[in-house]
Amino acid sequence: MKKKIVVLVLALTSAVFSVSARDILSLKNGSVIKGELIEATGEQVKFKTADGSLWVYGMSEVISVTKEKQAEETVAEETEAAPKKKKEFSKKGYRTQIEQTLEFGDFVAFGYDAIFGYQFNSHLQLGGGIGLRAFSDEVRGDGFGVPLYADFKVNFLKTKVTPFFDLKAGSLITADPTFYFSTSVGVKIHFSKARALSISTGVAWAGCDYYDYYGYYIGDEYYYNEYYYDYTDCAFSFNINYQF
Repeated sequence: MKKKIVVLVLALTSAVFSVSARDILSLKNGSVIKGELIEATGEQVKFKTADGSLWVYGMSEVISVTKEKQAEETVAEETEAAPKKKKEFSKKGYRTQIEQTLEFGDFVAFGYDAIFGYQFNSHLQLGGGIGLRAFSDEVRGDGFGVPLYADFKVNFLKTKVTPFFDLKAGSLITADPTFYFSTSVGVKIHFSKARALSISTGVAWAGCDYYDYYGYYIGDEYYYNEYYYDYTDCAFSFNINYQF
């Protein structure tokens, strides 16, 4: 009965696997021979080695016959089953950003910024920016200003698409320089470790100095008073940013 089982196993092994994979013959004396299984009967096994020699062994000498290809397939299956490492985006390195900004509210401004910084890890980025704003409002009139600020950005995730928070703090250089402060939240889409496109919206604050004059006559004499106002303007912002 035992010999019949061994013969059946040998026959199935030969039928399932192609001859392109080498057979491995294991004998009870400890020998392991690689080659090709030619024939397996209830009494004997015919086996051809790589040099073309044909050997005949009794079934009582044989432990098993396996295929060398089986081990390779097992390794391949284990490799496929192993979990793939999750890809992380925006790893550390120097970054340059070009940002288009529209601000509207107490003041209206449109312009572009260049931001230069360093990405410390997948989450934290710190740098500085300089830009140009074209203003149009009752107090500032139609003029230009230069925002100069420190920029702090946090990516919440390490994935290709991540929400982020951005904070800018510095000065707005005009005829009367004042402070500039902006916060925004948005979504960043990464194309590689460095390149990304982001869209965000938020709120911007800028100081404003305003002088007003009030004149009047007393008799033939003209008098006037000068009033100085120092206040903060607030505006909503919409930003499109390209990072590389």
